Amino acid sequence: MFPLTPKHLSRFREIARVFTEFGFGFILTYLKRPAALDKVEINEYRLIELAGNLREMLEKLGPTFIKLGQVLSTQRDLLPKPFQAELEKLQDKVTPVPFEIIASYIEKNLGSPLHDIFIEFDENPIASASIGQVYRAKLKNGKNVVVKVKRPGVDELIKTDLQILYQIASFIENKTNWGKINKPLRMWEELKSSLERELDYTGEARNIENFRQNIKYKKLIIPEVFWNFTNENILVLEAVYGIKVSERFQLIEMGIDLDQLARDLVEIFILQILEDGYFHADPHPGNIAITPLGDIILYDFGMVGFLNPWLREILITLLISVVRKDFARISELLIELSQRQDIIPAEIKKDVREILNRYYFVPLSSLSLGELLKELLSLAQKHEIIIPPEIVLVAKTIIALEGIVKNLNSNLSVAELAEPLATNLLRRRIFKFPSFKKVALDLYNLVDKLFALPGMLESSLANLEKAKFTLKIEERQLERQVTSFAKSIQFLAMVIFYAAYFLGSPAILNALPADQKGKIFIFITVVYFTGGYILWKKHQL
Repeated sequence: MFPLTPKHLSRFREIARVFTEFGFGFILTYLKRPAALDKVEINEYRLIELAGNLREMLEKLGPTFIKLGQVLSTQRDLLPKPFQAELEKLQDKVTPVPFEIIASYIEKNLGSPLHDIFIEFDENPIASASIGQVYRAKLKNGKNVVVKVKRPGVDELIKTDLQILYQIASFIENKTNWGKINKPLRMWEELKSSLERELDYTGEARNIENFRQNIKYKKLIIPEVFWNFTNENILVLEAVYGIKVSERFQLIEMGIDLDQLARDLVEIFILQILEDGYFHADPHPGNIAITPLGDIILYDFGMVGFLNPWLREILITLLISVVRKDFARISELLIELSQRQDIIPAEIKKDVREILNRYYFVPLSSLSLGELLKELLSLAQKHEIIIPPEIVLVAKTIIALEGIVKNLNSNLSVAELAEPLATNLLRRRIFKFPSFKKVALDLYNLVDKLFALPGMLESSLANLEKAKFTLKIEERQLERQVTSFAKSIQFLAMVIFYAAYFLGSPAILNALPADQKGKIFIFITVVYFTGGYILWKKHQL
């Protein structure tokens, strides 16, 4: 629990006033009678009206509540559909802070007057959001840059809001049936971690550096970070400009092939998700621009997703199964994601079949992969399957990508373009052979463990003797059996060790430079066999 100060009470009164202004005062009344929250009923027309009001209310309350709306938009069964639709339209645009305040804030954070760092600085922001503002400038070295500045005081405001929301979420979770089922404190944790990431501009700078080091897409441009002028409150980036990806007619006038652009975008994002496991998770049109050569610029790396190898494998198989409408495989994947023992597979298969039946005759070019993923996530929630938040983030990313692709070419679909990419990745992983270095290391570890096994057996026998266990096998007979078994294992280990070398020797020869192939191969052979002999002597009985 956080201690509530007069500052908290003042902000809480402001929140209550805004709630009442937009027609949500009844929620505050229900908080006095928490059990009544489980019985709230609103007619359809009032629901649609309140949905629009909710979006406007969250935008007015600022960054914490805008982010709260974005978190709620991923919880498919938490709010009625009209609310979900409105939350997806949330805009983070606010009146900019006066430049005099921003200039003073930059100088305080960088420890120098503005004119000592920049020879030009445009006082009019090119973007103004609830957490930060963005300006054009030019460094002393003549490089054009964009400067992202955190709004002064936003850290303290978000901290206060989070503490108030914690009290409310804790109250609802402990006092209502709805809260016990939907766990608002879990959502609060997600909200808190997301905001903490966005408030630290050095985190975004590190994300940018990681993407720049991993660039393998020829048409992708990611701005450079100027670390000398970057900290948790200021981010200075290379200025790279283009036409917003949503400006369809301007792109056509510039001579861009929209069909190829859509394919390039899908390849970049899908391979980031499925192959790299490290992806830009906020691909709305304002964060993507196109150069006259058709190169793709990505901006704003405050929100990125991470997928471990297991989740990437699940997603590859899920994507292929969704496109092929393989309900049985999809059901298996959902069960695998749940990692629950008490789940009833037949019920999940039935619900998956019902969902896929609605899409069965929908052509691939019209299939919304994102919407289908959202339906599967809702199904998972219905069966109380806890889906990793990374998968939810993937679904949101794909939905945003689908909107961009449809605007560029209405005849293309992300599902249609992504399926061969996923299939190719799966095929490559199945037939991917490990490097010789990895094979040699794994074999060495295996042989070392095999050699150590007799000693482990002897140690286990000694422990059994110390514990005075009664064994029906005579001691001499047991020792002979252990010794015989140990020698067999050592012999097997040596066979594996040397057989691996003979099997791998053609690959070694091919990898060696032609002019010194013989000498190097002899040297490697001597080292390898000497290593085997040392291992043998080390573990010999």
